[in-house]
Amino acid sequence: MYRRRRGFSMSAQVLLDDDELARYARTTLAGSDAGSLLVADGGQTICSQISVSVRDDGGEAVMVVPTARAPWLNAPRPRWGSLVLEPADESGVGVTLSGRLQRLSQRANAETHPHCSSSLARSQETQVAMRVEEVWVSCPRRAELPPNVAGVRQVPLLRYANAEPDLFAANSRRVMKHLNTFHGEQLRAWAVSHTDEELEQIAGASVSSLSRTALHLWVIGPDGATGTQVEFPAALQSFDELGELIRREIESPR
Repeated sequence: MYRRRRGFSMSAQVLLDDDELARYARTTLAGSDAGSLLVADGGQTICSQISVSVRDDGGEAVMVVPTARAPWLNAPRPRWGSLVLEPADESGVGVTLSGRLQRLSQRANAETHPHCSSSLARSQETQVAMRVEEVWVSCPRRAELPPNVAGVRQVPLLRYANAEPDLFAANSRRVMKHLNTFHGEQLRAWAVSHTDEELEQIAGASVSSLSRTALHLWVIGPDGATGTQVEFPAALQSFDELGELIRREIESPR
């Protein structure tokens, strides 16, 4: 667990300053819908590891945990936990938040039985808040990076508390998922403007990365999948502008 600097070599540092790391950590939490929660048994031993849904509450993490898999909820004193979040982008830089866990509320998770018109409570879920006391950022060791780029670094808590998340970056994964899930046909039509293929030759298209200035579009054509970097005419200020851009280019003659 990320606690008290135990078990982590600090000789290899992530080459970013504290303010950048704090902003990255806040952005990662703001863009996370799920994470892995590790809970200690009151000491240094992990007694539980479960997948949880996550939402950002001003830098604090609020999680929904399955009650039956979290016996530590009934502990007489708040337990210490570590929430591991997936990287916010393709850099592979991960974020772990650690702190004491506080039980907020319990609720029934209602599911509809296929042979019954009424909803049946199949499981119980509990909301848990983490009072963030430690913030860790880790960069994986990659062959193309210098050895001193990889490592684990603790972010000063005050810097984390004062940082503002990049909400565009935080929500870009949700927007990409929405585009790929619900707007596949529009992406196919849009891909015609950025490839040499006709619409009938394009089997599918999807977005794999998105920033304010560009996105990466994968197009499945006669020769397989190819990636195309689409640069925007101007930096996006909102996701609505991306939708308008796609619509205009689809409607414009090739």
